[in-house]
Amino acid sequence: MSHQSESQLEKTLINQLQQLGFSYVVLKDQDAIITNLQTQLEKFNQTKFSDAEFAQIFNMAIGKMKGYHL
Repeated sequence: MSHQSESQLEKTLINQLQQLGFSYVVLKDQDAIITNLQTQLEKFNQTKFSDAEFAQIFNMAIGKMKGYHL
C-alpha cells in the first residue's frame, strides 16, 4: 500500500464521489451552508419549502442544538 498525502487522498475521494453522481459544492460562509441544506432537504423530500417552513424546520432541528435561529 502506498502512502498518500492528505491532499491527494481528498482529491481522490472527491473524484470518486463525483463519478458516483455527487456534485462538488463550494460553501464559503454560513449562509451558503444553510442555503445548501435547504436545497438538499427539498431535493430529498421532493418539495419546495417556503421561507417560513424552512425557518421552522431549521429552528427545530438545528437551532435547538446549536443556538442558531433564522
